[in-house]
Amino acid sequence: MRANWQVGRIGGVPLQFHWSFALVFVWVLYTSWSPEGGIDMDALFSVGIWIALVFTAVLLHEYGHAIMARILGIGTKKIVVYPLGGGAYLEKMPEEPYKEILIAVAGPLVNILLALSVSPLIWWTESWKRKALLVYIIRPESNVPVFGVGPADYAIALFFVLNLLLAFFNLLPAFPLDGGRVFRAVLSWILGRQRATLVASLMGVAFALVFLAVAFVTSDWLFGIGALLVGAFAIVEISATQRSYFLSRHIVSEATTTAFPRVYTQDGMDEALRQHQHTGQSLLVLNEWQEVVGTLGEEQFGAWQANEPSKPAVGAQYEPKWRACNGSDSLLEVAKLMDAEGLEVMPVFDKAKLVGVVSSQNIRQFLKDHSWFYRIWRRIKPLR
Repeated sequence: MRANWQVGRIGGVPLQFHWSFALVFVWVLYTSWSPEGGIDMDALFSVGIWIALVFTAVLLHEYGHAIMARILGIGTKKIVVYPLGGGAYLEKMPEEPYKEILIAVAGPLVNILLALSVSPLIWWTESWKRKALLVYIIRPESNVPVFGVGPADYAIALFFVLNLLLAFFNLLPAFPLDGGRVFRAVLSWILGRQRATLVASLMGVAFALVFLAVAFVTSDWLFGIGALLVGAFAIVEISATQRSYFLSRHIVSEATTTAFPRVYTQDGMDEALRQHQHTGQSLLVLNEWQEVVGTLGEEQFGAWQANEPSKPAVGAQYEPKWRACNGSDSLLEVAKLMDAEGLEVMPVFDKAKLVGVVSSQNIRQFLKDHSWFYRIWRRIKPLR
């Protein structure tokens, strides 16, 4: 099942909704329904306005990032809307700190401009309703009298508050929020990219714990979910940073296996499938002259089985797309190349001679075998 639903393109950028956005509609019906009276249409209308304004503010926020990235020569692959926010997925992350700062602040800046654009409709009018409604939205427990408020008044006041809150929250120095990205960019001038990412991510975890405490005190479970997401993304970034740092200090030959599964173009697919199932790895395909010609993986086996397989030769099914590397190449750069091109296995050459393969499975195992956590666990496990 696809995780996102694409609804179209705006400015050439695909707009998608995450599948979990469907939970928003469930929440809207839940908050508008009571056992005694069923669905309260007034409540449903109010919540609908709230959802529409949040969606508009989030969407424009993300397009602020995308537009600034385009100005700086970086494309945006897609924009995804989630129940608690959104994300602009860039084609590449800017390495220059000033570019990251400009892209990061563009989103909150859009929200500030949106709030300023509606502020004259609140402060420069003779109507007291919108000012009173503004106070009521910020402090629901206050004794401000609010009556005779129309949908337009409610929408204007709420849109002003939502945009200011969205800008303020995103500018907090908690990675992966926009403020956290600015914080990382500034630190990278002093500490370098990897160390700055680690510090900013740890700050994100600290803020997530504070957010969780606030959510617990206020019994705001929605804010608590947001806090968990901030913490989860920060932890993922810490893990990715440690992985990159570790791999950057090693070369391909250290993760190369010389005993690797291989098949030949004249071999049968049934035999190749048995070998694939036994090893759990993609197979390297060679011709009769011992030359690498491609790979055979899960996708090719699936396509073969879906087409009422007979017993054709591997030569009719393999994927001719492949890349090679040398044993002296950086393990980090090879891992990045494999991730970018969706490669499961790469042949390793030494002076034009095939000496082994490196696979995504090899790299994961290499990380596991050499990480400090795994080494500690291996010492503790026999004591249990």
